[in-house]
Amino acid sequence: MDIYAYRDYRPSMAKNALLVHGDIARATPSTHNLPPENYVYGIKSKKEAGVKEMFDNWAALENQPQSARRDKEFKPKQDYIATNRSAVKHGCITSREFREYQIEHPIMQKQKVFAPNSETPEAFHNRVSQMVHGKATPTFSEMDDCMHFKTGRALEQKAWEKKRAEQERRSLDQSKGTIAQRSHRPTKASIGHQYVAKEPNPVDSFKMKRFLAINRCSVVDHW
Repeated sequence: MDIYAYRDYRPSMAKNALLVHGDIARATPSTHNLPPENYVYGIKSKKEAGVKEMFDNWAALENQPQSARRDKEFKPKQDYIATNRSAVKHGCITSREFREYQIEHPIMQKQKVFAPNSETPEAFHNRVSQMVHGKATPTFSEMDDCMHFKTGRALEQKAWEKKRAEQERRSLDQSKGTIAQRSHRPTKASIGHQYVAKEPNPVDSFKMKRFLAINRCSVVDHW
């Protein structure tokens, strides 16, 4: 008979992480109500229902005949455009004559017949398989361009176009400058108004004549 120390045990103590202790070399038991061992976490997915299978089975997909657009009951309405055209052909001019003609000779809209089986599954699969998503880009070969010197010719053509555009721009700038110079050519009156007399230099630059005749090379520098 095993003898245990007296203790006050309550079921709520099994959910308290501070009071639950595991045996030696054993994991501490969980305080939560866990599912059984054979329980699997995650979302159950169907087998063979990936992207590849979806595209492979496109030929088997058919447009559902039951839809809100097809189940909607067709309510015939008067075609006012066709009625007015017919009224003009019969000589109606005033609005009263048009209104009386619409009442006496109404032309109703025709129901659009939808043919769900107009396209076979094979044709639908072929049409969808030939669809290309994205932006079309021109195909080129670097080796072919190198063999036929397409890259060099393109660069040469681009350089000539750039040079021609630069020459046109320069000629245009020169013509604009010539026209501007001709239009703003100064006159004698404008030159006279723009002339400002120079003020005399306040510094006296007078030098004695005997100092002007001294040769620079004859001066002996003893320093």
